[in-house]
Amino acid sequence: EKDLIACQNIEMFKATEDDTVDRATEAGAVIIGQVGIRCIHCGVSPFARAQFSTVYPGSVGSLAASLRHMKDTHFRACERTPIEIMQRLAHLSHTDMMHKEDNTCFKNACFDLCNRVGIINRYPPRSGLLVNEGNPNSVCLNKRQTHVKDVLIH
Repeated sequence: EKDLIACQNIEMFKATEDDTVDRATEAGAVIIGQVGIRCIHCGVSPFARAQFSTVYPGSVGSLAASLRHMKDTHFRACERTPIEIMQRLAHLSHTDMMHKEDNTCFKNACFDLCNRVGIINRYPPRSGLLVNEGNPNSVCLNKRQTHVKDVLIH
C-alpha cells in the first residue's frame, strides 16, 4: 500500500531545458528528454526544500529503488504534501516494520511498466532513462501530472 500511495503522489516527466540547467555541472548531467520522477506537490516549485523532490533514475533497473527512496525520504520532509498522506505513510511504516517489503514484486512491476510504455535505458549504461519514441505504446510524458499510478495501469 505504501508503494501505491507513493505512486499516486509522484509523476513521471521528460526533462526540459529548464530542468537541465540546475544539473548541468553535476556528474551524470541530465539531458533534454530524459525521464525523471518528481513529487506532485513540490517537484516544480522553486521553493522545494525537501531532498529528492525530483529524481532521475539511472536505469530501468533502478526505477523501483528511486520510487521507494522518494517514498521513504522525501515525503517525510515535504512541506507541501498533504498531512493525511504523510500520516498514512507514517502509520504504514510503523505497522510494516514487522513485515519485509516485497522488493522483487515492485521491481518487476517497474520493469514491466517501462517495457509496456517504451521507457528505455540511456547510453552509456546507468546514465538515465529515455522514452523510445519509435514504440507505438510510448507514453506521453509531456503533459503535467503524468502520475506513476496512471502509467502503471496504462
